Amino acid sequence: MRVQHRAFPLAFTLITAILLPACDATSQLGLELVVSGLDRPLFLTAPEGDADRLFIVEQDGVIQVVANGSLLPTPFLDLTALVDASANEEGLLGMAFHPDYLSNGLFYVNYTTTVGGTQQHIAQYAVQGDPATSNVANAASETIIVTLPKPFENHNAGMLAFGPDGMLYAATGDGGSGNDPNNNGQNRNSRLGKILRIDVDSGAPYVPADNPFVGMVDHEELIWAYGLRNPWRFSFDRMTGDMFIGDVGQNTWEELDFLPADSTGGENLGWKLAEGFECRGGGGACGTDPGFTPPIHAYRTDVDGDSVVGGYVYRGAAFPALQGAYFFGDSGFSRVWSLRYDPESGDVSELQERTVELELSGQDVSFPASFGEDGVGELYLVNLSGTIHRITGPAVDPEPNVIKANIPDGFVEAGARLELTAPAGSAYQWKKDGSPVLPDGGRITGITSVELIFDPVEQDDAGTYTCAYDDGAKAAAETEPYTLNVLPVGSLPAINSVLMLFVAVVFMMGGISAVLVKR
Repeated sequence: MRVQHRAFPLAFTLITAILLPACDATSQLGLELVVSGLDRPLFLTAPEGDADRLFIVEQDGVIQVVANGSLLPTPFLDLTALVDASANEEGLLGMAFHPDYLSNGLFYVNYTTTVGGTQQHIAQYAVQGDPATSNVANAASETIIVTLPKPFENHNAGMLAFGPDGMLYAATGDGGSGNDPNNNGQNRNSRLGKILRIDVDSGAPYVPADNPFVGMVDHEELIWAYGLRNPWRFSFDRMTGDMFIGDVGQNTWEELDFLPADSTGGENLGWKLAEGFECRGGGGACGTDPGFTPPIHAYRTDVDGDSVVGGYVYRGAAFPALQGAYFFGDSGFSRVWSLRYDPESGDVSELQERTVELELSGQDVSFPASFGEDGVGELYLVNLSGTIHRITGPAVDPEPNVIKANIPDGFVEAGARLELTAPAGSAYQWKKDGSPVLPDGGRITGITSVELIFDPVEQDDAGTYTCAYDDGAKAAAETEPYTLNVLPVGSLPAINSVLMLFVAVVFMMGGISAVLVKR
């Protein structure tokens, strides 16, 4: 919402500005402990719009519920009899609520099992009772949607999420071992090393008619994208529908992949022909038809981290300055970063490590297993050590990028001291009539600071002022213009009686008047 200025006579205009406090530009991200004492939590989610509950996936097969900040004594679902969590990368790995959960009560889980053979299941379950209030699922309601082979114990991925198209997307690892010995990542007749796209409402075999390889011989029809090693967490931007994927590397690169909302599927993300931006074993174009789609960002394995954790684009309401920033981490090195990605230009900007900043809150970023979103888009950090933290942030006012002054717009008497204040940010460049303001022997100060000070104002200072600044998220912005008219000395006393009358009216209305003080 922008501040609207009314047109008043001169006397009224001089005293109707309300001086608002500037936001604290030093505010930073932090962590707020939500719950501790969990058993190897791997993921967190909630039904869309549910601001009161968090559903936490524990590796051994239990889904816990935190309601209104308290861990409930009874689990939502206990699948320990089905789940095989005997190896480090096995267990209950993912969960997603149906987009119509509040009406149909359906949700989906992804787990490894030895029941009926060593395999991985994507299964549908139903809640017991009213989905809006019930915190207990029906353990007997399982319907297996997709079965995946498990040639080795590692690289099981396991993320589930519904896309903006209402389809269920599932991440699968390449089947394990090292260097993808079965070449599953590039094999389009295998479900391993892929992003699968599943129509859970259509009935078996749950294949959407518009998946890219439907009807093609020797092609798995559930495949949406391929060429992945161990995609440990993906997400959809709540605003744009774009998909971000964190894919764990082999020995050289950890990478972030991107699929735009308007993708028609079929992208080859490279593995094992490529890792990060590099072709493995030689140069040239990596991958096969339709060609190698490179990551948007990569960092060195065993240098900057060793196990990337894909995260989320922030679209919550708690810290508006970080709207659009993508958060991700590394579980091996216990690190958290944020960045911004522009799909139009392909540019990554504002890459910033957040680990120390988060830990200044007195909480610990240790072994981040996942990020999570609640039902209204706020972000959480899931630590394998047993804690869930809410990410808190700077309360930057998203409203007016307008200049505040110690006097109202329009008229200043020469000889007065004038302060112009820009919105909170991290860098500033004041301009007059479109050109940078220049210092004047100490009379004009703060040309690269939040406050521009004239002490005293001179006749030549009249003009239109703006401030180019970086907001709390280090994004470029510019204020609306402030027009300064400088009156000759002695112009104001003639209207003092009118001013005094209006001041009284303003105070009776509960307003705050700004007073121009001459030197």
